[in-house]
Amino acid sequence: MALLRQILRLAVVLAGLLPMLAPGAAADFNEYHLKAAFLYNFAKFVDWPPAAGEPEGAFRVCILGDDAFESVRETLAGKTIKGKAVDVARVERVDAARACQLLFVTAPDSARAERGLSILGNQVLTVGETDEFVKSGGLINLKTVDNRIRFEIARLAGEQAGFRFRVQLLQRAILVDQPK
Repeated sequence: MALLRQILRLAVVLAGLLPMLAPGAAADFNEYHLKAAFLYNFAKFVDWPPAAGEPEGAFRVCILGDDAFESVRETLAGKTIKGKAVDVARVERVDAARACQLLFVTAPDSARAERGLSILGNQVLTVGETDEFVKSGGLINLKTVDNRIRFEIARLAGEQAGFRFRVQLLQRAILVDQPK
């Protein structure tokens, strides 16, 4: 019975992710398509600090690193977050992400990004994919555990910055409570 429940849960998760893929993209599916679905859901289940204000125009998801850009752009094409069309942009430096609501830092670019995360303050939700990302000031870290993508949230640091993580997100997270 437990195995049947696990299979059903997996089927529901996969069914929920399929619409996230661009038509015909199933053959080209990679881990960054799945991570893009995580980014989308993070944005849906996090409230930004009032000081950040409402995004003017599109909801901007920025990528620091070449590895993920095309997959994230394809996966989020045509989506909306908080009533705004999603715009995926590539940035070359952390400070260029000040105009973004969410910054995803890929592993190859993590070392240079982690040194500058603090300049984004409480305006940008930062997501990375390395073991040191949260320790370096990032708010959410994607990691692989037992061949599954899981995520860590620096809840206290995020709350101190004014972000509010909804319970639906916190229930599925590995909480890493380190003050910023």
